[in-house]
Amino acid sequence: MPRSYWLPIVAVVGLILSVHVQANAVHHGGPPVAQREAAPEQEASGAQNTPAKTPDGTSSRPLYVEAKCEHGCGYSEDNKGVWEKVRTDPVAMFTAMLALFTLGLIYVGWRQATWIKRTVDDSNRQHVISNRAFVFLENIEETSATAFRDHHSAATLVDVKVVPRWKNSGDTPTRNLVIQINSRLIVGDLPKGFEYDYTGTPFRTMIGPKANEWNSPVEFSNDDADTALNGRGHLYIWGRADYEDIFDGTPKRFTEFCLRAQISSDGREITIRWVSYGNHNRSDADHKPNQNSVSLLEAFSA
Repeated sequence: MPRSYWLPIVAVVGLILSVHVQANAVHHGGPPVAQREAAPEQEASGAQNTPAKTPDGTSSRPLYVEAKCEHGCGYSEDNKGVWEKVRTDPVAMFTAMLALFTLGLIYVGWRQATWIKRTVDDSNRQHVISNRAFVFLENIEETSATAFRDHHSAATLVDVKVVPRWKNSGDTPTRNLVIQINSRLIVGDLPKGFEYDYTGTPFRTMIGPKANEWNSPVEFSNDDADTALNGRGHLYIWGRADYEDIFDGTPKRFTEFCLRAQISSDGREITIRWVSYGNHNRSDADHKPNQNSVSLLEAFSA
């Protein structure tokens, strides 16, 4: 049970007990005690005791009193129930009304505290969303060259290099940012369940508010570029950024991407366009990481 519910529950129980005690309070006496005393035993012979003589010559006999009370001597004859006491006794009625009024104040205060807490939590959440660091792949800066074997042959693609450019669009800097990039020539489409592995050394850096950061150039061999140019395969590049924002209590952040090169040629000029490919283009806002998975940040820290 949430802790916020304990206060009204304890208050209700305490007020009920106080009303119960007040309604059963009485004004006189102690516990019922039997007041009957038997006369002294007669002598074994059955003779009566001789009356004692007083100084004036008269006789006296001890006086024995037997008290008879329906509810015990010294107690009030009032034996009303709790609710009857509340209904007929002004003091008990006032106590009950005071208890109900106090209970109402406690409930109103509890509801107000709950509403204020929810409002503050929503405000803090909006503040984090509006100002937290958000890292994403802004662009791919690509360089390549066109070569010709001779004056009569078609152009070939050589010296293909790409430089991923990351951006932090938030109003606060990143913390513990780790970036990893990988690339490969793959024949055909990526198979189902393809594992986006990272074999290189993670790149640790920091990106300030509204700032950019560049990865080291990613190079493709001339053979891979020529294979992709002739349609026998595709050039892929994928990456992931793991980071934290500066706010306490927020989850770890990540952004992933995967791009495939679209290469076109008219025989003399070659054009390369990098487009998003597959379901690897996502962030922590879209996907809850598997609890068994290890982020790059955790792997780098280990």
